[in-house]
Amino acid sequence: MAPLTVRWVLGGLIIGTGLALGLAWSLTRSGLIDPHRLDLLLLCCALLSLNLMVVPGLYWWDKRKARQERGLRVPEAVLHFFAFAGAAFAALASQRVLRHKTRKRQFAVITWIAIAGNIGLFYLGLRYFDFL
Repeated sequence: MAPLTVRWVLGGLIIGTGLALGLAWSLTRSGLIDPHRLDLLLLCCALLSLNLMVVPGLYWWDKRKARQERGLRVPEAVLHFFAFAGAAFAALASQRVLRHKTRKRQFAVITWIAIAGNIGLFYLGLRYFDFL
């Protein structure tokens, strides 16, 4: 991976982790979630922050820089990384809403593969945490 790609991934993970920890802390303090299931709580909060904040923000930034035709663009590998990390549905929604990365057939195929992988991981997660 190129150093620029690593910076984008690390930046997204740091922002997502901070958002997840803040959300987990507020949910346990308010009494909405049992603090003894911290593993499940942090996983859900991390996925929520990725899907609601980080991935749409990355797509928005890349679209903005693409229109300006200058500046620091988000590498496609970073967008794919976060899609495979659990935010494939947010990636697809961001593509559709922002009308960004929709012409590249290869990019769309990888996004749909990530969606299939996310569904499989969601199923395995439900089995692991005894919800099925």
